Amino acid sequence: MEAYIKKLRDRKAIAAGGAKDVESQHKKGRLTAQERIDLLFDPGTFSEIDTLVTPRSDKYMDGRGSRYGDGVVTGFGEINGRKVFVASQNAAVMGGSLG
Repeated sequence: MEAYIKKLRDRKAIAAGGAKDVESQHKKGRLTAQERIDLLFDPGTFSEIDTLVTPRSDKYMDGRGSRYGDGVVTGFGEINGRKVFVASQNAAVMGGSLG
């Protein structure tokens, strides 16, 4: 079970972009997708979905493969008490491009 939990945590770290890529965004004066979402949503209401979706790889990827989450943070929560859904490009993962 511990090995499985570690695998999931590793995948989540990959989906977030990794410390080096996040630092690069901060040096440019940018926030990550998750940081922007945290500022937008009412505290504690955001639920991310498809974080660990298996990346796709096909002939158009030129062998690069995509990452978990495909550079997009998606989910739902509340803004001023209203339920909303969001998709936010994460430039720390694949430049924020869609897989």
